[in-house]
Amino acid sequence: MTAAVRLAAATVPLPDGRRLACTALGPSDGLPLVQLHGAIGTRPARCPWTEQALEDAGVRLLLPQRPGFGGSDPHPGRTLRSFAEDLGALADALGLARFAVLGVSAGGPYAAACAHRLGERVAVTALISTTVPLRGPGAAPAATPLLALGARTVRHPRAARAAARALVAAVRARPDALIGLIERRGAAADRAHLTPERREQMTAAILDAVAGGPDCVLEDLRLALGPWGFSPAAVPGPVLVWHGRDDATVPVGHALAHTATIRDRRTTVLPGDGHFFLRARLPAVLAAVRAAWSPVAAAPAREAA
Repeated sequence: MTAAVRLAAATVPLPDGRRLACTALGPSDGLPLVQLHGAIGTRPARCPWTEQALEDAGVRLLLPQRPGFGGSDPHPGRTLRSFAEDLGALADALGLARFAVLGVSAGGPYAAACAHRLGERVAVTALISTTVPLRGPGAAPAATPLLALGARTVRHPRAARAAARALVAAVRARPDALIGLIERRGAAADRAHLTPERREQMTAAILDAVAGGPDCVLEDLRLALGPWGFSPAAVPGPVLVWHGRDDATVPVGHALAHTATIRDRRTTVLPGDGHFFLRARLPAVLAAVRAAWSPVAAAPAREAA
């Protein structure tokens, strides 16, 4: 690759007047891959390891912040579908006829919704450690402590809002406390990934996520853990499902069961990995996205059935 690798941030106006913040990282002429962050990850940070992986793979990584997070305007009453439409407008503004989408954890349902709503514009969808519905048809049980906490948040929004305000205050005072909770409740493999540098980056992301108060976080969890609004069978492929066998946040069986009806899926279960493996596995994931990129000619956005 001859194009420079750089971190570039922009705020893109949407058709309804809202703004969507997006950061780009990697070669400017690389294959476009939109990464949708998890529940607490919003602030992209420069990382030589990530930049080298993107340069080696020839991938341009686009990291939008969902409504209410970071520099993106709130969108009360939003849905998975409305965010997919936001992403389509972002792609239009950036001149992207086609692109790949990668959803991490709570970003997984959003990635699936983008593929469902935008159809052939999404060349590849990757679901990394994806969350699954905890309510509605085919809901999975809240089988882990962190999922149980998320389920209570979704089912009791008023109580959750009061508790979230207290949590936001506590996190602002001691942002490392939430990382400590993740560390204690997570898999041993996840603890191995929490290097001092990674803890610092996660702390910055947590503070960024709660900067606007608890409402956007609660709304995000409600959507990420609620019904998708469409059957996984209606998500067009290729869809790459990557999950750690030792995931202590979203059990691997839940994710595999929920995505089992996706017709064109390629599933990778990682022995010994937990929930937070993406950074360590990034070169392999990027290679898989490139290999799965559909050769179908660019087509305008259409609504999937």
